[in-house]
Amino acid sequence: MNANSTPSANVALVQKLYGHFGQGNIPAILEELGDQMEWHGMGAPLLTYAGDYKGQAIGQFFQGLGQTLDITEFAPLDFVERGDDLIAFGVIGGTARATGQPFRSKWIMHWKFQNGRPCYFQDYVDTANLYAATLAVAQPIGL
Repeated sequence: MNANSTPSANVALVQKLYGHFGQGNIPAILEELGDQMEWHGMGAPLLTYAGDYKGQAIGQFFQGLGQTLDITEFAPLDFVERGDDLIAFGVIGGTARATGQPFRSKWIMHWKFQNGRPCYFQDYVDTANLYAATLAVAQPIGL
């Protein structure tokens, strides 16, 4: 997305969702997503929060994520759209709660929209790095 351009409605909505995430406002995220939303988080079964969720069950993803990781960095960097598909690129970092081990990874998130509402989400992140942090393995290789 050109830094001088006005974001599309889809980009603006995803930016709003990321803002809610940064504030820890998970109920606002779930309200925006609705009951038909499909959510696919990479890393199952090794990352206990990862997996496939639908509708209000997506809250389980965020609950597990918060119990597993202390996220201190979440930065969306760019957005690419094609029709009803939106790809977001960014960086996530923090520490694993159980071990204090740091992690940092680039991420890609694929959003699909239908009638102006998100209906599908899939994340792509360095799951080996995140998993290593939860095990207190030697310093994971990240960015």
